Amino acid sequence: MRTISKTLILILAITFFSCKTDQPDYDFKTTTALSIFVKDGKVGTSSLVNENYKIYTEYWIDSTKTDFEGLKALLPAGNYFRTSIDKNYWASTVYRKTNGEAVTYNFPRRYTSHPDNQLIYYKEDEKNIMDTTALGAIHAVDAAGEEVFTGFFGRETYSESGSYLEPRVPFTWDGNDKITVLPMPSNYFYFQGVSCIHKAGNDVYVAGKMDFPMYWKNKEVVRLHEEYGEVNQIKVVGNDVYAVGFYNKRNSSQGNHTACYWKNGTLVELEDAAIAYSIFIDGNDVYVAGAKGRYDGEYKACYWKNGEKVMLPD
Repeated sequence: MRTISKTLILILAITFFSCKTDQPDYDFKTTTALSIFVKDGKVGTSSLVNENYKIYTEYWIDSTKTDFEGLKALLPAGNYFRTSIDKNYWASTVYRKTNGEAVTYNFPRRYTSHPDNQLIYYKEDEKNIMDTTALGAIHAVDAAGEEVFTGFFGRETYSESGSYLEPRVPFTWDGNDKITVLPMPSNYFYFQGVSCIHKAGNDVYVAGKMDFPMYWKNKEVVRLHEEYGEVNQIKVVGNDVYAVGFYNKRNSSQGNHTACYWKNGTLVELEDAAIAYSIFIDGNDVYVAGAKGRYDGEYKACYWKNGEKVMLPD
């Protein structure tokens, strides 16, 4: 039977960690590559790091550590990279627009019903709010050209640990007046929000966090597998649609996933006991970033080039 665990999208999972100053001493470090791109033969990656419950982002060019500005300088037009959350539970997406402009967006990762946290995002530190009285969250953007956002409308729900914002209805938004509600698939067990958005021509792709890997193409549901899994990035190259993520051969949310991607709906497995978060196509080469490990407590950041794994330095 499928069980609902903490979300395996690490950007969201860590929103449930409390950064306590009175924590006992720990000695562990887990890492997960969140983004990958290639420019001039150099591989750029960003990685989420959980070191003794301190969450931060590392930036790499090939296997050499760089900083935020160094990775941004390498970022090719029409692409982006993601960061982990900061101490205020905001996560960043840095876009290099097709006109060459680099823009940083910030999105909340603590989903509450507090009025100050409803359907907002920051663009270059300027606050933007959706003009609605609904509860919800804006989760991601495609900003290569004209902006298009995705998120969910929700409702306040109560549990023994307090109230929280429960995702109910996914949507896309043009940043102005046009809101498109996305239909829920048939026979789903739960909905925990959305993970990413990608626009290619007139088509908009959004990955939903269901109990199986899927995405919407405009308002059409595309179900990629019947077992438990997730899609973490979608990329269209020419006529090919790539959706990267993982699935679980035991139909379990508890770990031991299989890192993979789907090309036009056809499954390409990368490795068992691993997860994948980002994909980049460079000519005939396919780069996929993620982590090796049976569960999040032992994840180590890596990427695959045409299926061959490269571990990032620890």
